[in-house]
Amino acid sequence: MDEKPLKKSYFGLIIWIIVYCGACTAAVFLPVSEQVILRLINVITMVGLCVLTAVIYKTEYVYWYSGITYEQAAAAGSQRRKEYAGKHLRIFWGLSALFIIFTIIMQLLGFNALIDEGVMIFGILAAAIRTMFYRL
Repeated sequence: MDEKPLKKSYFGLIIWIIVYCGACTAAVFLPVSEQVILRLINVITMVGLCVLTAVIYKTEYVYWYSGITYEQAAAAGSQRRKEYAGKHLRIFWGLSALFIIFTIIMQLLGFNALIDEGVMIFGILAAAIRTMFYRL
């Protein structure tokens, strides 16, 4: 089997953080209502989590997740890292898709964006708790 070694790097995570913060900051300056800005930042957050989980899946840098050390990730092997990252990927992509549909409906119905905020926070917490039980 073609096992690729896992290099230790946080470069991609740092780039992701910079881009995420830049996107959220840029959203504040759009000429739209505060409700739309809050919803847009929420969507940026959810899409950002999808991008982060995709990067982790692609690079196998599963030690970016809390509770996994680089040494554990390196010893696990490529297939186990991919399976572990794939489980996270499915949970967060599913959550993001549902949330984006929800927030569009809430915007169309004219509900307060703070409801979306609460749903997003609850969803992220639920997804994070769910993924705590995954083992590398």
